[in-house]
Amino acid sequence: YNDKTFTVWDLSGNVNVRNFWRCYFMNTKYVIYVIDSNDIARKEIYLSVLIQLSQEVELIRCSFLILLNKSELNMHISIDEIEEIIKKSYSKRKIAVFSCTTRKKESIIEAFDWLIKDDIS
Repeated sequence: YNDKTFTVWDLSGNVNVRNFWRCYFMNTKYVIYVIDSNDIARKEIYLSVLIQLSQEVELIRCSFLILLNKSELNMHISIDEIEEIIKKSYSKRKIAVFSCTTRKKESIIEAFDWLIKDDIS
């Protein structure tokens, strides 16, 4: 993306797979965490897992890019809510929260532009 090469691991959020996430933490610079912002039933799970990730020692220096997916639908999780949770967990961490939708590629481009800009700084 924009002449940058990233190695990306797409890890399932399934509860049975989460224990294996640590296998991918070493040398990680960014965590891209995707939340279905329309899924009110799993809201507490999404937020709990996000807090756990933000407190992992191996990820303490990582920047977090959080994507609230399906923003074209009724969003039940707000950008402000996510930012507040992360700031409580680790106040000095670089974070960015974007609402996005697959229907508008500009929303994804904006998020990845932040990632590139953060990588340069």
